[in-house]
Amino acid sequence: MMKLLVLVFAALSAFGVCQMDVMGMMRKMKSAPVMLIQMPDVKKELKLNGDQNKKIGAIQKEFQETTKKAQSGGMAAMSALPAETDKASQAVLEVLDADQVVRVHQIQYQMWGAASLYEPDVQTALQLTPEQVAKITEWQEGETSRMMELVQGQRGGNDTKKKMDKMRETDTKTLMAILTPEQAAKLKELQGPPSNAAKKLSKIGF
Repeated sequence: MMKLLVLVFAALSAFGVCQMDVMGMMRKMKSAPVMLIQMPDVKKELKLNGDQNKKIGAIQKEFQETTKKAQSGGMAAMSALPAETDKASQAVLEVLDADQVVRVHQIQYQMWGAASLYEPDVQTALQLTPEQVAKITEWQEGETSRMMELVQGQRGGNDTKKKMDKMRETDTKTLMAILTPEQAAKLKELQGPPSNAAKKLSKIGF
């Protein structure tokens, strides 16, 4: 997955997508339902039935073919992959029931951690003030620039992972400091019960 994310990241950057949009797209792509549903831990948490497994399997097969074509189709094809991911993810959500959809969103919020605060729906749920939103937006813009530099200047490996981990630690500390105790508690509530899948996936870049 990490290799695919880096390829899409490079493609979006090459085609002039603004830095903040690139980072938002990458976070959502990594945590997209069509990506999440591939993990056995996620399937176990959602308790998919036989009919759901069959329908989702067909969606995944089609999406995997789309991904393969994109990887061999050059930068233009890779830059279009986020839109294809959204399309496949919406199809997955339509197969799930209401409770399963809620759990998918909880897993996403856990994966994003403090970066959930970049999402307008989370900002609304937490009733952030305009001043808080301005501080979060300012930090988001700086964080994306640093991530762009890190990814473009490294070839992967443990050194890159350590730098990404350190960056996420700084992001979390800075963003959470913007919230009131009540807002921090509300964010924790939105995330729901701890997810093993989210814990594993959050360690993959972006």
